[in-house]
Amino acid sequence: MLKKSTQTFHFLMVLLCWLGLAPALRAQVLDPSFQPTVLKTPLAYTPPQNVNTLAVQPDGKVLVAGGFDFVNGALVGKLQRLNADGSTDATFNPNGTGANGYINDLLLQPDGKILVAGATFTTFNGQPRVMLVRLNANGSLDPTFAYNPAPDDYRTLTALALQPDGKILVASGATFTGQPAGGLVRLNANGTRDASFDVGTGLTSGTARAVLVQADGRILLGGTFTTFNGQAARNLVRLTATGSIDASFSIGTSATPGADGTVNALAQQPDGKLLIAGRFTSFDGQVTRNLTRRLLNGGMDASFQPNLADPNEAGTILRVAVQNNGGIIVSGLFSYYNGISRHQFVRLDATGKLDLSFAPIAGPNGACSALSLAPNGDILVGGDFNEYNELPQTGLLRLSATGQHIAGFAPLIEARGSIRELVTLPSGKLLVFGEFGNFNG
Repeated sequence: MLKKSTQTFHFLMVLLCWLGLAPALRAQVLDPSFQPTVLKTPLAYTPPQNVNTLAVQPDGKVLVAGGFDFVNGALVGKLQRLNADGSTDATFNPNGTGANGYINDLLLQPDGKILVAGATFTTFNGQPRVMLVRLNANGSLDPTFAYNPAPDDYRTLTALALQPDGKILVASGATFTGQPAGGLVRLNANGTRDASFDVGTGLTSGTARAVLVQADGRILLGGTFTTFNGQAARNLVRLTATGSIDASFSIGTSATPGADGTVNALAQQPDGKLLIAGRFTSFDGQVTRNLTRRLLNGGMDASFQPNLADPNEAGTILRVAVQNNGGIIVSGLFSYYNGISRHQFVRLDATGKLDLSFAPIAGPNGACSALSLAPNGDILVGGDFNEYNELPQTGLLRLSATGQHIAGFAPLIEARGSIRELVTLPSGKLLVFGEFGNFNG
């Protein structure tokens, strides 16, 4: 009886409080004389909000995505398309709100449609979409893409790859749409899950961070993991086209095969050799700092001798790309290559030797987490920097194929700022504290 009386008392108290506050709440209206506040902050101050991924279209336009909020002064939903000169493409998703959370990867299909994979988004253009969408060439949602995960499935998608037959590989953690997925699933071209692709238990822990479809159709998967489908596979594994482990790929016979740290990026050269990059200090028990090249059977290519980071620095590679002339571009967060000062990206020759003629020494002042090659050979580099060679350059830069900075390409990319505290002064004015570098322009 006492318990019931207590519950009744609490209910009456809440009801009385609500009735007392209701008129005041109903009376609350916005003050039209108070100017709305727009806070912006440079990307270098907020690394999670950087440029994560890039793609250059055949017409030279540039798709850029990540965790940023503003491009060339306009509020965007983590994704924008730029003209070749860095200006905003006004024809792309003109009335859309984009994603409501970070984007990790995007992929341009041959038909011009765009796949977008995310870390935290649950809506796109105001429609419920969890972590993966396909867009038409103009940026609108493609209604024919039937991917439809569980509403509460908020895990991160990390990387995408497209097969020649139009099927889509999606890398992630150990679950997909609330079900065990082993870090990698394959979707049909319409977005439904491809039941013919079976990785078994795949990853039971860790995360797949990079996926590559080889020219022969086999699939290379890198990330942070120790086993795959119950077999030892330290941070790298190759699969057949059906998802089973490719036993012909041997990444070492030592006591510590594979990479001793994270694999972030993968690329295949025209000769079939495989570039493996990330943050590691050895591969198959041999000292190999952050970058190695393997033969098609997984064996080490002894002709390739890179040494990306100073031994006193950890350093990491986040992206790798191969130019038409055989040059190898790597980008990430590092300060030295073979003891020579180089910041965040370099070009190597076919033996792993540094190309001293490529790009100035100062470079970007932050990590380079996105890399793409244009049809004309130009190099697009994105990240969380706000300077290049000690001059303003926010989040995205363009270089010629020989490494010359194209200064006219200078889109302004910024993130939202935040307010930590407000103090009312005796004059009635407000003193605002927070993380921002721009207040209402």
